[in-house]
Amino acid sequence: MSRTNNFTISVIGTLLTKFVLVFLKMGVGVLTARLLGPAGRGFFYSSSQVPGLINTIGTLSIGEGLIYHISKGDVKPYQVLGTVFIMVAGFTAILSAVLYLLEPLLSQYFLEELPEGIIPLIFLLIPVTMTEYFSTSALRGLKLFSVVNKLTIITRVNVLLLMFIALIFWSTDVYTAVFAYTLALSLNAILFFIVLFYQSKFNFSVSWKELHNIIRYGTKAHIGTILTEVEYRLDIFILLFFLNTAAIGIYSIGVAMAQILWYVSNSINTVLFPYLASSNGKDVDLFTAKILKYTFFSNFLVLLGLILVGYPLVQLLYGRIFSEAYFIFLVLSPGLLSDSIARSLASWLKGTNRALALSKVSSISLVVNILFCIILIPHWGVYGAAFSSVISYTLRAVMLTIMFCKITKISLTQMFVFSEGELMRAKIVLIANIKKIFFNIL
Repeated sequence: MSRTNNFTISVIGTLLTKFVLVFLKMGVGVLTARLLGPAGRGFFYSSSQVPGLINTIGTLSIGEGLIYHISKGDVKPYQVLGTVFIMVAGFTAILSAVLYLLEPLLSQYFLEELPEGIIPLIFLLIPVTMTEYFSTSALRGLKLFSVVNKLTIITRVNVLLLMFIALIFWSTDVYTAVFAYTLALSLNAILFFIVLFYQSKFNFSVSWKELHNIIRYGTKAHIGTILTEVEYRLDIFILLFFLNTAAIGIYSIGVAMAQILWYVSNSINTVLFPYLASSNGKDVDLFTAKILKYTFFSNFLVLLGLILVGYPLVQLLYGRIFSEAYFIFLVLSPGLLSDSIARSLASWLKGTNRALALSKVSSISLVVNILFCIILIPHWGVYGAAFSSVISYTLRAVMLTIMFCKITKISLTQMFVFSEGELMRAKIVLIANIKKIFFNIL
């Protein structure tokens, strides 16, 4: 089977998984919005973002290093479990200590309205979210995308199920929601370690020799990754500073709706990075340009569909009180369409060991995002945050596109215009691989 067919099958399988995740994630959103209201939804969303942001900042993008060096064959399959476990244990100790020191500052300025007892749960969320991050990175490095897809669905079903049981049969409050969420992720972490134990052939061996190289690669990629991820999450914390949790609750639904566009991009880029890391030569650049083209236009079609059905969908699922989330989505959506371009080109930079170049671009877009958030949010509220994101996402896409064209000598036409032959081949490959995947399922 050719590399293109393998890639296409992996992407389609991942994309189908992402569509399932849309409904599961939407289920969590509906559950918390309906039962907790805008303010309660805002509390829950803010609580879940804190450990995510801490892990993003503190793990030094080691997951990227795992993917790269496992794809290259530097870390052997039997060394995966031990390497992941050591990383989780080490970074948990460091980040928990940092969070303990920062807790008074966070409580005073950002989390002062959170119910009592939430902070200890946030501490527990650090290692379990980190376990999922490192584990999925290792499995992606092994190119076990079908395993990743199955685990992703199982773990998200677990989250939705436990939160539903807790909120319906125990207590309808924010603490119960966060507690059930933490318990679900803890059970998921155990499942990830079991899978890694099996993939490591029941060995517990640490790749001590490659740890340095993994961390070094991750550190190079980290500046770009951290700046991008902070940019994605920072608007929530600036909104928390200027506004209230009810506004955050409504804004989070608009963000969740807009992020549906990311499912197409992430399905492709999840597979793209390991493939680029294990490839060499000019073919990598042409392959990236072709994949970017499909990614952009797939996202464009999804965006049109969401614009048509989005407003009644928000009212049906979340209630009229969240109707404003649709208009937040409309503002955000052009920026996320631009971001689909940036994500593919970021995978190209990391896969071709040019992570530092990504860092330069991300630093500029982050500064622009912060400046516009500070300027626009006091005047326009949640719409100011949305406009700030659109501006910074578009700027990053433009800068990365210019960089890609300059380095590869590939034209914008090759990146965004389909030839008649490409359309015919895409149709044939897509239909053939969809049939193959559904046949395997049945």
